[in-house]
Amino acid sequence: MEFETLLGKISVIEMRKFVLQYSKKNPEFKTELEVYFADKDEGADHSKKYSEWVKKIIRKYQHRGYIEYKDSFSFAAEIQNIVDTGFELADKKNFLGAFNLGRVVLEETMKAATDCDDSSGNIGDTIMSNIDLLNKIAADPDAGNPLKEKMLWCLMAMVKEDIYFDYGNFGYELVEVFQLLAKKIGNHDVFLKHLDDMLSKPAKAYGDYDRNFYITQKIEFLKSVDRLSEADDLIALNMDIVEIRQGMVDQAIAAADYGQAKALIAGGIEIAEEKNHPGIVSDWNKHLLRVAMLEQDVPAIRHYCKNFAFDRGFNKEYYQIWKGTYLSDEWNAIIEAYIEEAIVRATEAMSQYVQKGWQGQRLLSLLHSVAQLYIEEGYLDRLMALVQQEDSLFNIFYYHDVLVKTYSSELLQVYLPAIKKAGIEATDRKRYQDLVKKMKQIIKDIPEGKEQILTVAKELRTMYYRRPAMVEELTRLIGY
Repeated sequence: MEFETLLGKISVIEMRKFVLQYSKKNPEFKTELEVYFADKDEGADHSKKYSEWVKKIIRKYQHRGYIEYKDSFSFAAEIQNIVDTGFELADKKNFLGAFNLGRVVLEETMKAATDCDDSSGNIGDTIMSNIDLLNKIAADPDAGNPLKEKMLWCLMAMVKEDIYFDYGNFGYELVEVFQLLAKKIGNHDVFLKHLDDMLSKPAKAYGDYDRNFYITQKIEFLKSVDRLSEADDLIALNMDIVEIRQGMVDQAIAAADYGQAKALIAGGIEIAEEKNHPGIVSDWNKHLLRVAMLEQDVPAIRHYCKNFAFDRGFNKEYYQIWKGTYLSDEWNAIIEAYIEEAIVRATEAMSQYVQKGWQGQRLLSLLHSVAQLYIEEGYLDRLMALVQQEDSLFNIFYYHDVLVKTYSSELLQVYLPAIKKAGIEATDRKRYQDLVKKMKQIIKDIPEGKEQILTVAKELRTMYYRRPAMVEELTRLIGY
């Protein structure tokens, strides 16, 4: 019989009798039932009931006041079940019950979160879900202003507590809910006063991130409530904040005032350089590229795309844009000149490393300096010529997929001494396993070289018979 069919056959009296008996055996079921139907008992102290429910779960998973990693998953799941009950209450338009539940769960869970191993992030996710519940109530037009007024003062007290900021971004999310409530009920000055209070704290109390956050929040709020002149004054005083300057750049670009946009970006770069923030400088340069593309400024596009293509490793997207600004016959000369420059730089760098005895600086080798260029341009013969000069199995194998179909026999001859060298240098099981894994892949892709590779494996096994882990891994390969 289907479950829903069974329920249809049970009378109200039978159901009540079952619920009463089952609740005696299962206190948690009893508590959840009472919470779900809390609106039926208007005189009860629901907050106290919610608090007891959450505290009971916390005690269940705490060991000497601490929630261990292995217990964090189940703890978060049980708390999430309670939060889900809050969402159900909100869906039933029981907003007061949902808020009281959400507030208590948030407060108690945050206390528990200060003494737990939440490496998995599950408890943090549950707290964020709880904040989503509060936001749902604040945004719902059916939740009356008296409740929202109560929520406003409650949220204002919460966002003054360090606990919500010290253990994650929860405080900043709560400020967003606080702001929403202030707009919904028209109590603008309460929210603005809170922002001013936070900004009046000594700089050491919150640092640049918090200062920037609160100023940005204030500007956005003033704009949203049509206090535009105040917002403009605040913007003018805080152009050192990236987000604020970015907003002005976006406005200038939207108005096609590219000169103003570039001037604003230049000011942002100057500030970032003074603060030694190279990442922000790079971001501003990307906005200069954005403007250059709108203006169809080809020299500027080439300049920025070339820099971004090789700024941090290799970026194919920027490389293709750079390449696309040239005709095919022009491009050949450009890329050949760049390859020559790259080879000179890499050769000089490697010479300095050798002089200093830094033989391990392989990532700045000649191969890695031009390999991606050779791949993009289809110069596989040049790439293979450089790979043949390598003795590192790791460096060679990095280009395996690119070269194996065209240069399988040549690649095999490079692999054989590199495999032996890697075996000599390996010192633990993890490296032995990695070596064997690569050898298996090479055998699979170059089957004609299987016997030669197995011969190297047997040599290594004989040479290092005192390394049982190596012998074990190589024996598995030889019998493969």
